[in-house]
Amino acid sequence: MHRKSLVKIVKITVFVGVVVAFVLGFGYYIYNYNDLCSGFPLKQKFQTQTIKLKSDGTVFFNYDPKLNKPIDESNIEKIVINSKKNGIYSFGGYGPITKVFNSIGIQKSIFLKNANVIYKYQYGKNLGNVLSSLNEYQRYNHFPYFGYLTNKGKLWKEYNKMRELYPKEYNFMPESYLLPEDKESLVKNFNKHKLWIVKPQGLSRGRGIKIINSVDDIPKYGIASEYIIPHLIFDRKYNFRLFILVTSVDPLCFYLHGDGYVTFTSKKWTDDEDFIDDNAVHLNHSYFNKDKKGFKINNQYDVFSLSRSSFYSFEKYCSKNNIDFPSIKKQIQDICVKAVLSNYCSEIKKFNKYVTSSSKNVYEIFGVDVCLDNKLKPYLLEINLAPDIKPMEDSPIDLVFFDKMFTDLFNLVGIKPYDHKNTKRRILNFEERLQENLDELKRERGGWELIFPLRENIDKYKKFIKDPSELNLALWKEIQK
Repeated sequence: MHRKSLVKIVKITVFVGVVVAFVLGFGYYIYNYNDLCSGFPLKQKFQTQTIKLKSDGTVFFNYDPKLNKPIDESNIEKIVINSKKNGIYSFGGYGPITKVFNSIGIQKSIFLKNANVIYKYQYGKNLGNVLSSLNEYQRYNHFPYFGYLTNKGKLWKEYNKMRELYPKEYNFMPESYLLPEDKESLVKNFNKHKLWIVKPQGLSRGRGIKIINSVDDIPKYGIASEYIIPHLIFDRKYNFRLFILVTSVDPLCFYLHGDGYVTFTSKKWTDDEDFIDDNAVHLNHSYFNKDKKGFKINNQYDVFSLSRSSFYSFEKYCSKNNIDFPSIKKQIQDICVKAVLSNYCSEIKKFNKYVTSSSKNVYEIFGVDVCLDNKLKPYLLEINLAPDIKPMEDSPIDLVFFDKMFTDLFNLVGIKPYDHKNTKRRILNFEERLQENLDELKRERGGWELIFPLRENIDKYKKFIKDPSELNLALWKEIQK
């Protein structure tokens, strides 16, 4: 090739590279600019919206008509929104969330600052600035400082602190050791259990998990937990994936969805050391098992079978097989409350440095993994931040469940129309914050079951909250009237 031609090609390549880098850099800048709620004066087309409102003025969502179980609409008012400034907008969202938004005509916003409801998978940058910029009508789906729940190591540390204070109440997690700091203690206690399960602290979907039965196999990093000898169904190990919804931290208010799903291993369970490296025997995550030979798609939401079933169908299975489902469910609810309360007091102080407009500006959904041992005692395995909500292909169970769960969620968090042009940000006072929490407790919850605070459990759990805030005390007083 002629030298001049070669030089020309190099120059063109460099020029193209610079242009691409500029475009990507500018796009990244815009992304973060969105997160800062600044926005640009770009024009966004608006389509007339026909929205249904509940008696408290919040937007009404109904289930997919294909589910054949619509929510009663007898007290619902239908309004037509013709002006762009009064429209209902969403920012972010994907999969079943976008489907729920689209079902009632919510329009996607170009910028976060214009959205009534925000659902982002990742926290993104400048979360503090975002929270401090929301007006009283906006709803955003991430709290800061909830790593104490969703980081495996931090969750165990906080649980262990509470276990030292309340050994009888905090007895629902497998014995665990953080590596490398707790290796000496792990080696000392290794023979207490036949098997141990070792997980990386920052990974999900079963990645990096090992089953070990020798101290020689202890890795340098991770968290090692006793292997819970499981209760078996269809000769397989199974776990529950359930969901917690926190709708405010001051005052603290959270729910557990009454449904969820049950995931099975793709092979029959055994603790034989010949199968110690076969994760298809030991791991339950569907995304790990879906390509395994023994994995089966369950096409019926209300039928309990391999390899993934609804929690609702598990309840029916229990009633037919003399298993005390109400007791199991009650214990799981108790576990979830105590887990959230494990380090709530210190985290709320960090959160309150952000001056949010409303105590209901922020909500968050967490995935909770629970197993049953061979005596049907529930154990908390982990809590997941930004849980995967993408339905598995060809899984009607996921399609039905996620549609119902997010329909219920957006009915509960309370999305209201407002004047996007003239609404000024203000900070709600104490009485207004208390009232918005009382209003939420009156809303249609669907499958979301309030697990704290309840009239019957405030006295039971308040001992775990050191120096409760004035808003917590006021809400508890109103609930207990």
